[in-house]
Amino acid sequence: MTGSRPTALGRDIFFEYLVSQGVRYIFGNPGTTELPMVDGCNDYPSIKYVLSLHEDVAVGEAIGYARGSGKVGVVNLHVTPGVAHGLGNLYNAHRARVPLLVTAGQHHTGLRVQDPILASDLLSMVGQFTKWSYEVRFLEELPMVMQRAFKELATPPFAPVFVSIPPNVLLEHHDGFGSARVTKPGSSIADDGAIRGAVRVLASAERPMIVAGDGVGHARAWRDLAAIAEALGARVHTEGYATLWNFPSSHPLYLGPMPNLAAAMRDHFARADVAFLCGVTSSAPVSRYDEGGPLVPFHVQTVVLDDSPSEVGKNHPASAALLGDVGANLRRLRTALESAPLDRSVAVQRGRRVSDEAAARRTDWDRKAKEEVASGSLTAVGVAAAIRDTIPAGGIFVDETISNRPWFVNILDFPDPLSYFGANGISLGYSVGAAAGLQVAQPDRKVVVAVGDGSFLYYPHALWNLANRNLPVLVVILNNGGYRVLELIVNRMGGPWSEGGSDLPGIDIHGPEVDFVALAGSMGVPGERVDALGTLGPAIKRGMEASSPYVVDVVLDRSVGGASIEGAD
Repeated sequence: MTGSRPTALGRDIFFEYLVSQGVRYIFGNPGTTELPMVDGCNDYPSIKYVLSLHEDVAVGEAIGYARGSGKVGVVNLHVTPGVAHGLGNLYNAHRARVPLLVTAGQHHTGLRVQDPILASDLLSMVGQFTKWSYEVRFLEELPMVMQRAFKELATPPFAPVFVSIPPNVLLEHHDGFGSARVTKPGSSIADDGAIRGAVRVLASAERPMIVAGDGVGHARAWRDLAAIAEALGARVHTEGYATLWNFPSSHPLYLGPMPNLAAAMRDHFARADVAFLCGVTSSAPVSRYDEGGPLVPFHVQTVVLDDSPSEVGKNHPASAALLGDVGANLRRLRTALESAPLDRSVAVQRGRRVSDEAAARRTDWDRKAKEEVASGSLTAVGVAAAIRDTIPAGGIFVDETISNRPWFVNILDFPDPLSYFGANGISLGYSVGAAAGLQVAQPDRKVVVAVGDGSFLYYPHALWNLANRNLPVLVVILNNGGYRVLELIVNRMGGPWSEGGSDLPGIDIHGPEVDFVALAGSMGVPGERVDALGTLGPAIKRGMEASSPYVVDVVLDRSVGGASIEGAD
C-alpha cells in the first residue's frame, strides 16, 4: 500500500485509486503540468499510458474503451488548450452518458496568481459537459476527491467527471492516506405504485410503440424489452443516434431506427396512442428546426423509464414514469405486465400486423440495396452490403457515416448491443479514435469503421494510434469529396439563398484532393483505393482479414449522391 512507502507522493494517491478500480489504461497527450502523472505510470506497471497525437482522439479512445470494456475510461489532458481540444468528444461522452474520468494538469499553486501562459478557469470550460468537476488545491483534498470522482462514475446517470491536479500536489510527500475505498450505491428501483401506473397506461394502448434507447443496450436488457413488446403487440424502434444497438435487429416486431428528420419522427409518434420511451438518451436528435412543433405530438401518452431524472418528462409530460436502474425496472415491468389482465388475443392480432409491416420493411431495404448495387454505381449502399457480407461473427461496426447512415443501420445485422457504436453527440471525428479504444477493450472482436471523408479529416492522425499498437481495425472511408450532409440540409432549409442560387462555398473538399492511402501509409497503415464497384468487395475482404490496421478509400459516384436517403439533419 502506498501509505507504507517512506517516500510516497501525492500522485501515489491518484494511482492507488486507479488500481483499486481496475483501471488499466490512461489515454492522453502529455504536457508540462502532466509530466509527474505520466512518470507515475513507471511505478504502476498494471496501468499503461496510451499516447494519442491529439487530445480529442485521446478522449475518443477513452469513450470507445469505456463502451467496450464496461469500465471507467480514464483520459489525461494538458491545461487550457489541451482541455479545449478534447471538448468535442467530451461533449459526445456527456450526451451518451459514458463514464469517463477526465484529468488535467494545472499550474503550480504558487504560480497561478501570476496568470501564467496556458492558464484559465478549467472548471468553467468543462462544467456543462461533466457530472462533477473539481480542481485540487491541497494534498489533503486528493483522497476525498478521488473517492468522490469514482463514486459519481459508479452512480447512474453515468457521465464524465473532471479533476485537475497541479504538479506540486502530485509531487508532495505524505505519510499515508489509508486504503483507496469507493462508495458504490445500490440500484434504484421504482416503487410498486409507479410500476402499476405504467402497466395501466401500456395495457390501455390500442396502438403501442416502443423506443429502445442506449439504456436498454447498456443494461443488456434486450430479452425483457422484447417480452414487453410481444405482450403488447407493439412496434419497436431504436433511438435515432444510438451509441449501442438497443434491440435485436432481426426481431419480428422491430421496425428500424427512429428517423432523424423532425417531420418523420412526428409521423412515427403520431401513429401511436401510447409510446414507451425506454432508456432514451437523446430526446431530440435533430439540429434543424422545421417549425413543426414538438417531436412527440400532444395526443400521445408516454411511459418513460430512465435512470436520469432530467430525462423523465423532459420535453413531453409523461403519463407514467419509472426512475432508476433500466435493467432492474424493465424486469419488474415485464413481470407485472405479463400477469396483468390484458386481452391477449387483441395483442396477438396487433403483433401479427406489426410483424407483417416489419417483414415488408426488411424486404424493401433488401430490394433497394440490390437495385443500387445492380446499377453499377459505387455508392454507400455497396459499401454497406460489402461490410455486411464480410464482417466476421462478433464484429463491431463503428458508425460515422452521417449522411449515409440509414443504409448501414438498416442493412447490417447487429446481434448484440456492442456490435454497434455511434455517437449521439455528433461532434465529428470520433470514430477512428473510438475504434482504437474499442479494439483495446475487445481484442478478439474485429472492429470496422465506416466514416465520411469530411469527418475523417478532422483527426486523420488517429490512424497513428492504430499503427502504434498494431490494432487490426479496418477503416473504410466514404470519399464523396465534401461535406455532403450540408448539401442535404441546405436544400431542406430552402437554400441556397443567394440571388444566383449558387452552391455554398466551403462544402467541397477539392484543390488538392486528399490522397488517403498515402496519408495512411505515412503513419504506418497500409491501404488501397477503390473507384469501381467490382473491386469493392475484394478490397473490403482484404481489410477484414488483415491482422494489422487497414484503410480502404472508397471513391463514391458523386453524380449519384443518394439524396433520396434520409441522411442526417
